[in-house]
Amino acid sequence: MTKKKITVYKVVVHLDLTSKRRFSFSAPDDAVVDYVPNKTTRPHKGYGPLAAFSLIEDAVRFLQWEVRHDNPWPKFEIWEGEAEPSKHFTLWNLSQRIGKSRFPPGTILVDSFTPRTLIETFKTNH
Repeated sequence: MTKKKITVYKVVVHLDLTSKRRFSFSAPDDAVVDYVPNKTTRPHKGYGPLAAFSLIEDAVRFLQWEVRHDNPWPKFEIWEGEAEPSKHFTLWNLSQRIGKSRFPPGTILVDSFTPRTLIETFKTNH
């Protein structure tokens, strides 16, 4: 039985202005996953789930906060996509769990994410 898909929004970053590689900047190095348009991404084994936003407004607010707080990434994007909701309430890796109290407002946890539509691109001064 396949899980119901929902529409969510994901903020991703690029390593530099010309890079096509998109990833979530808050993941530890060994948990980083690449987000490729129209390709489904899942967490690496031993990590999970992925974090996204249920509303575009929350993704934009998060992006604005990150840019103002001296983030080192030169380019951010917000993608709309399809996701499988997760039954989990924490993010985890091999050594720690992070509870919802530390998530930005509007965060939703998902077991997979497929980027479909680029909503916004923002370049910083880095």
